[in-house]
Amino acid sequence: MQRSWKRWAWIGFAIVAVVFVFFSYQTAQSPAKSAQEQAVAIAKKKAGLKTKTGFYWYNRDQTYFTVAGTNQKNTPVYVLIHKKNGAINVYKQSAGISRNDALTKVWNHQNPKKVLNINFGLYKNRPVWQVAYVKKNGSLNYDTIDFKTGETTQLIQNL
Repeated sequence: MQRSWKRWAWIGFAIVAVVFVFFSYQTAQSPAKSAQEQAVAIAKKKAGLKTKTGFYWYNRDQTYFTVAGTNQKNTPVYVLIHKKNGAINVYKQSAGISRNDALTKVWNHQNPKKVLNINFGLYKNRPVWQVAYVKKNGSLNYDTIDFKTGETTQLIQNL
């Protein structure tokens, strides 16, 4: 009898823990999901975005949300939205290097252990890809790559 009670107590505790972890995760994801939904709505309304194919959240000196997709003319574009003032810039994807090109450049030149993320934003008023990665020595690194030229504009290493 005693043993059965302990077993059910552990099962109950495990269920409560799983439910707690699930709701904590959902709560933590809520701001990101909300920001993405708002950015997509703005991109559709103000920039004529028809379909969404990607979303990027860039944090540097300023915060930008970028929605990748196609416009009403079926042209692939990036709609960059400044978080604070709502300013919008639209870039044709064909006007610069792709996400995959930026990643390939980092893999070929920096030889990272792992790429953490890639985001599209503005750095010194230029559209850029920012790639965060970990090197084999465990250090955190950032490679900021100019969207239009494909050149590295800033390299931050060994953080």
